[in-house]
Amino acid sequence: MFGSIFYNFWFALAGFTIYFFARFQSNQAPLTTILYGLMCAAIAFIVAYIVRALIAYIIATPSDQLEQPDEGVESGTEAIAKEESSSEESLPSPEPTVEFSDEQSEEIAKAIQTMMQDGK
Repeated sequence: MFGSIFYNFWFALAGFTIYFFARFQSNQAPLTTILYGLMCAAIAFIVAYIVRALIAYIIATPSDQLEQPDEGVESGTEAIAKEESSSEESLPSPEPTVEFSDEQSEEIAKAIQTMMQDGK
């Protein structure tokens, strides 16, 4: 699901606030205004859930399923993937990272400790 339930609570707070300030100076009883505001907050909470579900569906649906390219014509993503694979073959392999032995790490730790003590 796109986002989190936190967004639902923000929608609910916004719904309550908008309703409350829209009806703040009306002739309704304060309790009625608060209760209707809470109902509006619950509706906004549910609407936010639906909006988040739609956004997650749109993001999760791959564009390849939406558009079916002709068999003779390569789609843009396939052409890019072929270019990347050919460029990866021409690049040299990365060099291995440097690993420290136990003796070197002990020496580095001692050097750091002496620098920290010198700073005090």
